[in-house]
Amino acid sequence: MNPIHRTAPWSGWLTASAATVVLSGCAPERDTRRPLLAGERLTPVGFVELTAQVDAIRVEADIPGLSLGLVERGELVWAVGLGTRDVLNDQPVEASTPFLTASVSKTVVAVAAARVASAGRLDLDAPVDDLLEGAYRHPDGSPYSLRQLLTHTAGIVDDWDTLADGYVVGDAEQPLEAWVADYFLPEGALYDAHHNFAPDGPGQARVYSNAGIALAAVVVAEAAGVPFDDWCEAELFGPMGLADTGWHLADLDVEQVALPHVRTSAGPLPIPHYGVPDWPDGQLRASAVDLSLLVASLTEPAAHPSGTLDLLFEVPFPDIDDRQALAWSKRNRAGRTGMWTHGGSEMGAAAEVVLDAETADAVVVLANTDKDTTTTEALRAVAELAFASLTIP
Repeated sequence: MNPIHRTAPWSGWLTASAATVVLSGCAPERDTRRPLLAGERLTPVGFVELTAQVDAIRVEADIPGLSLGLVERGELVWAVGLGTRDVLNDQPVEASTPFLTASVSKTVVAVAAARVASAGRLDLDAPVDDLLEGAYRHPDGSPYSLRQLLTHTAGIVDDWDTLADGYVVGDAEQPLEAWVADYFLPEGALYDAHHNFAPDGPGQARVYSNAGIALAAVVVAEAAGVPFDDWCEAELFGPMGLADTGWHLADLDVEQVALPHVRTSAGPLPIPHYGVPDWPDGQLRASAVDLSLLVASLTEPAAHPSGTLDLLFEVPFPDIDDRQALAWSKRNRAGRTGMWTHGGSEMGAAAEVVLDAETADAVVVLANTDKDTTTTEALRAVAELAFASLTIP
């Protein structure tokens, strides 16, 4: 998960017994049940040439599979899948192929928090230990808020030994709420005042934290009165028709999901699908079509409860970080300034989402390989080409 790869011992999975988890066979083409692709609207390179250019970047970067969604003025105008979702069985990527989105998952937690808060059911600035049972505080005694969790300013860090130990083949069985309590409460089995928290307390500095986002999802779920994954299905994925999106492998047709691939001296190598108990910080799987539709909704205030987007894209602590909103960060990308971005990096998976809030244009790029320097440069080159194809008003 961005910005650090987890370091679980995945190589131990690649055994004869685990081989059954690596999928085989070619799947039929799927009906996405959504209107796509006005390729003729893409200028100046056009649909065919843009596809060829993107695929050339993919091949040059040795990325097994890549999927791209392009939003123009708030509408999905193009999506494409290229390459394979499993190099051992050469299963083609479609625009509807779900990919592991890694830390792009955090943007969904942020959307959920902003929606529940804008509906009056949650105070983003209330101390978390007022919202949950237990002493959810920094070891120095300071409270932290949901807004601080979502902007990485709560004084929480990731103990990577602990996080890496959570990896399992398939979906993790430990409930999210139990893992969060173990990590954050002083009586918890995973609690460590020195390794789970930053020396600086809440509101002092920005320190990127996956664990903090997992806790944020629990806070949102408590306020909403339903488990976080159920809330997402009922309030986001279902109403938006995101049939190829889910927090867990059990939510999807696993045979259609792009396998993660790690880079080796012999080329990309698929590894089994995996899960972690802190899943809201990086386990969302979604197709480029679905994720593009979700991102496109963030350009349309009417798609969310009143005030949601104002909460989502406000930079609340400019003295700490003048680019950090709720999960989203403001960066310059693809020749445009002030773009809202989030990347994703996991074992065998990489993602890049870039949103121009001024023009309501966006690009989603998903890949099933490690996000090293080569992959990062490739994904950003794809995004730049895609944005260049749009007509800036």
